Amino acid sequence: MLTYFYFDSGLFDDMLLIETEQPNDIFLDKWRKYGCLHICKDNFKESVAAIKKINPKYVQKWQSALAYNTKKIIDSPAPKLSEYECIRHVYGELGNVSIQTGVVSHDFIELYEEKIIESQAFEIVSPSLIHRSASFNQSEELSNRSINKETSLEELWHSRISKLVSCSKSITFIDKFMIKNVIKDYKKGIQTSLEYLLEKVSEQSHEQITISIISGCDIDGEVTNFTEIKSYLNDVLYKKPYFKASLKLEVSLCKSSFFGKECHDRLLAIGNFVIEIGKGADIFRYESTDRNTFTIKNLSNTFFNQAYASLNRQREKVFRYNLD
Repeated sequence: MLTYFYFDSGLFDDMLLIETEQPNDIFLDKWRKYGCLHICKDNFKESVAAIKKINPKYVQKWQSALAYNTKKIIDSPAPKLSEYECIRHVYGELGNVSIQTGVVSHDFIELYEEKIIESQAFEIVSPSLIHRSASFNQSEELSNRSINKETSLEELWHSRISKLVSCSKSITFIDKFMIKNVIKDYKKGIQTSLEYLLEKVSEQSHEQITISIISGCDIDGEVTNFTEIKSYLNDVLYKKPYFKASLKLEVSLCKSSFFGKECHDRLLAIGNFVIEIGKGADIFRYESTDRNTFTIKNLSNTFFNQAYASLNRQREKVFRYNLD
């Protein structure tokens, strides 16, 4: 769902960013909701210093965006987009790290005779034309599209979840029924939603990442067997080959009654984003899915943090792995 994009410090020479407000508002909003900036350390430092050139009203907003919006520091060399005229040369520099969109000052956009390589889904845009970006528009559409019947789990993961995981250091579930169904599937001898999740995360995350789960216990009056859950986590899940040292796991259980009061919805937070899924973690139990609601929002537009804090105070039992 995320658009991987790139800019360098030359972006802040854009006269439209300096003299007008709308391009700043639109670009920063698109980034917050649908984008992940890829930038190297040197270019990041230069960009922080160059922000002072733009409209003074937006200096603090850009500083905040560089500090808190979704971004990924890359090791690759950082091309100066204002020094290029051929999009294919830029793609040669950026395509190897899966960047889809290069953002260049509007003053230099006309240097590029071609502005899109359709076969590679790579484009060059300016901040004032970000609303025409094919990648950002696709990200927006995917963040609001319900899941159709028989959508494969692999398709769902790669089109909407994979990039969120790659740009994040934390994954948090609030799902009343998740652990109950994990144990149910384990007893049936089939892969659990938690096993699927950890395996997929281990395949693509090379940095430390923390997976936290707040789930329900004593559901529908049935007493939860904590020993059974501990045995599964210790003797089965923790011994899986994909449970690397970089994967940190915390499983917390609350009385099921608190979920109705604090968070009736089943939510998944990945970094700065929250996914609202009709079936919650159950979506990862089967190879194909039924029709489901599915929306992705920026964390700041949800009640996730408040719900998590409230449930966190009501924990009955906590299991931790690879956490100090």
